[in-house]
Amino acid sequence: MNKLLIILLILTMVSCNDRVDTRAANHTIEQDTTLLTTPQVDSSLQWLVGNWKRLNEETGKETFECWAKLDSAHFTGVGFTICNGDTISKELMDLVDSSGIWSFEVKLAQEQEPTIFKVISIKPNEFVCVNDSNEFPKNIQYRMDEQRLKAKIFNTDREVTFDFEKLN
Repeated sequence: MNKLLIILLILTMVSCNDRVDTRAANHTIEQDTTLLTTPQVDSSLQWLVGNWKRLNEETGKETFECWAKLDSAHFTGVGFTICNGDTISKELMDLVDSSGIWSFEVKLAQEQEPTIFKVISIKPNEFVCVNDSNEFPKNIQYRMDEQRLKAKIFNTDREVTFDFEKLN
């Protein structure tokens, strides 16, 4: 089962790299001057790269995130949940620098266009994103905590946490 799972993860990452860029060409976000420059961000986000398995998932389900660095201004990922051998959810993610403005783009399998979040903070082991017009979540946070990847999606009245361990 573990070998099958690893093969599935690798195939998913390869197919993720063949995606068409669906970002709107006219989408603009005000630049946050507290963000790091692209070369600094590139090294600050290296911890995100790899294959991750969620530890705090419901019994009977397995959730994974796979992240790759395409270049110094583009990290891409795929997240998916498996239940009884079937993929029950899948999302494509991109962390992209466009002229010094970072965005986090999330596209669920059934959606035509991604939901775009403004990256408001990038630190050596963490980044935070917001989209106040999105119903849920309005905020996304990823951080590295020792050897674990921690993610949190939230708004003022709801929060979902994700605790991932890196797969070898």
